[in-house]
Amino acid sequence: MSINSLYPFDRDVLTVKKYGDNIVKVSMLSSCRVSGFEDGFNYVPKSTVNDSKLDNNLSRAKSRVMEFALCNPWKYWCTFTISPEKYDRYNLKAYKKDFSEFIHTLNRSRIEKITYILIPEMHEDGAWHMHGFINGLSDTELKPTGNFDKDGNEYFTWSKYHYKFGFMSLSAIRDLERTAKYSMKYMTKDNSRNVTELGAHLYYASHGLKSAERIYKGHGEFHGEWDWSHPDGYLKIKTLDLRETTLEEYIEVM
Repeated sequence: MSINSLYPFDRDVLTVKKYGDNIVKVSMLSSCRVSGFEDGFNYVPKSTVNDSKLDNNLSRAKSRVMEFALCNPWKYWCTFTISPEKYDRYNLKAYKKDFSEFIHTLNRSRIEKITYILIPEMHEDGAWHMHGFINGLSDTELKPTGNFDKDGNEYFTWSKYHYKFGFMSLSAIRDLERTAKYSMKYMTKDNSRNVTELGAHLYYASHGLKSAERIYKGHGEFHGEWDWSHPDGYLKIKTLDLRETTLEEYIEVM
């Protein structure tokens, strides 16, 4: 009898991932299923919408958006709305399909491709708009609006989108990590439920975006006191800034 059949779970499994040049995330799972082992657990059908499934889906989506945000170059934070004179503002699937085709058509003739991460958000009246990151637009494609945010960033508009879909605005990203954390405010449980019940996605991203680099998975020893996020939970997380410290100062992999 194999060890895997006797012990289907591994304990305190450590995963170390690098996000871009500066951020390392250390994740500790208190219990992790051993690959290849199956048992008679009951699984929730994919079509079922419940609080547990919403929480899990939202957690995974937030993690993925943060990963894409930190591991790729982004120039602008954007808001895309839909004009009722041009599109059905309540049909998220149709809008997203046409938006994808719009970007795909533009990219056919571009050296630097347009890439994006977009998070759908529902208005109180049920209409949709998008927030997120975009890169690949040249300065000549944008026009200043004459408006500024509270930090002094000027807003721009992209005429090609404006003409086809409706109002939009862009502002240059000054601090990518801060903006990535800010994007999480749009990924709420209520919004997750609205999107999931529609059968749509919690976020949309260009194909081919870079993901985090997994440095290590296994077990390790920690040096000093660790201020884990969710320290008593099933999954504990520690984020390190390589501009301030080295990984070796905090952890020794086994």
